[in-house]
Amino acid sequence: FVMQQIANLHSQTLALQIRLAALQGVQHNPDSTDVSQYSQVITLPGSEACPPHMRTWVRPVSSTSALAAAVRGWTAEDVVVTCVVLASGTYALNGSALEVHRPLAVVGDASGGAVVLDGEGLSRVVRVHPTGALTLGELEVTRGFSRGSSGGCISSEGSLTLENVTVRGCRLQYHTGAAIHSSSTGALVLRGSTVRDNAAHHGASGCIGARS
Repeated sequence: FVMQQIANLHSQTLALQIRLAALQGVQHNPDSTDVSQYSQVITLPGSEACPPHMRTWVRPVSSTSALAAAVRGWTAEDVVVTCVVLASGTYALNGSALEVHRPLAVVGDASGGAVVLDGEGLSRVVRVHPTGALTLGELEVTRGFSRGSSGGCISSEGSLTLENVTVRGCRLQYHTGAAIHSSSTGALVLRGSTVRDNAAHHGASGCIGARS
């Protein structure tokens, strides 16, 4: 009986926290983990890979469709995801680049094997818009392709940080940045990362390019 009363009290307290958050304009997602508030109760595997300031809403992902939804923003539970944790595997993008318009981290949980974002030679892998700030970590970006604009695998007009990332097998026709293009108005940081085996064709130049 005592244990049941304690459980009921905990449920009532959590429900009150959720209602207060809703009044403050913050949505609650029962399938994500608000690490800043509930890490003492729930530990999400892989969340430690997220940058500390991006752990507000962590979304574990194991399919390309779920990845695309999380990157777009609002999920089915009306939560703006701040960090996506990818399970081991290859995420084939089927010709649709990931379009980032807000601060976001996409990190791999490689405990079970490699994590790969694959453009399949059909499109670039990631585009960061001027309002975006993207951190990629613990994964590989590969087989991106762009013909009409800069950045074979990644094009960034905002802020881009790569932590322990490999970018390879990217192709570009015309413009600059066979692997990565960073606008002169943006910021680019690489830590512990490798950029290799990329190709520029038809007047394109540079493995990593920057231009206005």
